[in-house]
Amino acid sequence: MIHLEVAVAAPLNRTLTYSLPVDSVCQSVKEQRRCIGKRVLVSLSGRRVTGYVLSSMNEEKTEFAVKNIIKFLDERPIFHENQIPFFRWVADYYHYPLGLVIKTALPQGLAPRSVKKLVLSRNHGQLSVLYDAERQGWVNKILEKGELGVSETRKIVGKAETEKQIKKLIKDDVLRIEESVQEDGKREKREVCYSLVSPLQNSDHGQVASHLDFNTCRKKYSKQFGVQLKLSETKAIYHLNAVCQRTRLKKISLKDLKKEYSGAAKALAVQFGTVVAITGPVDYLTDGSREAEVSGGSALMPQVTALGCSQTALMGAYAATGPKFDAALTALAHFKVAGSAAAKLAKGPGSFQMHFLDAIAATQPEDFAQVIA
Repeated sequence: MIHLEVAVAAPLNRTLTYSLPVDSVCQSVKEQRRCIGKRVLVSLSGRRVTGYVLSSMNEEKTEFAVKNIIKFLDERPIFHENQIPFFRWVADYYHYPLGLVIKTALPQGLAPRSVKKLVLSRNHGQLSVLYDAERQGWVNKILEKGELGVSETRKIVGKAETEKQIKKLIKDDVLRIEESVQEDGKREKREVCYSLVSPLQNSDHGQVASHLDFNTCRKKYSKQFGVQLKLSETKAIYHLNAVCQRTRLKKISLKDLKKEYSGAAKALAVQFGTVVAITGPVDYLTDGSREAEVSGGSALMPQVTALGCSQTALMGAYAATGPKFDAALTALAHFKVAGSAAAKLAKGPGSFQMHFLDAIAATQPEDFAQVIA
């Protein structure tokens, strides 16, 4: 029998050993190598999770019973075995579970797992009798729908005050737990893109922007589009057209447009009534009428995974407390101050992350003024 080293997509800081069923096609040495890099469905603490095969070995004597894998989820490997040392290094360097490192490295939606839900069973009539006088919220729901959703079930089954009664109801065949494998959730990633409703007439593309008379362009563009454009909007349209001409694309992302013309942020903020932030060594923020720059931070910040997502989350938290321009400015300043503080203690990206989290918590509002211009 062949044993497999498997990293599971769960918060576990070690790999696990599973065995191949005797009738598996991967019993030969050649086929064993073809197993590496495939996903498998395995049993873990009473549930089924996705695992990633890292190596194979002949059966060895162990002090514990080795479970079989449930099934392979792939016909072919989804990552090369040469990538595994890199995955191990990332997990070790960032002190992060290896299986979750691999899950993060792969496209979303490739880590199915088992889920449980409570459903009514044969003696479910007893439930309405038992809780008739004072029904709990979940009882009403399950009597109405015949089952509880996955998240609702998790709350009820894992609760100390209800766990004992749920076990008794299952034993009495009033309820039962139904288990199924659910695909890993994935969300669409969206970005803001802009396009011209119609190509610019008598386009000035090809001329150097610094040599253009944008007041003349503004009159020309305003006449074409039937609206009175501001100078900043005229420049944004000119550069949008330039990128479209150069790339031959009809739609240009805000990110690419800002690379061409940073002033597009101000024009677009006015056009769409929003706040635009451009982060970098010096962050720039505008809502069209007000502008601010935020300096500070650390060169280590771009080297830390998900720091940009953390910035977005912090902005969301501040946005719930006040006007959107002030909220965005405070979030940018908070990040810069914390980044500067963490850099003084960090020896590299790994330790920077730890010190940064401490600095985020320790930063005070009076610290923000030093980084805002």
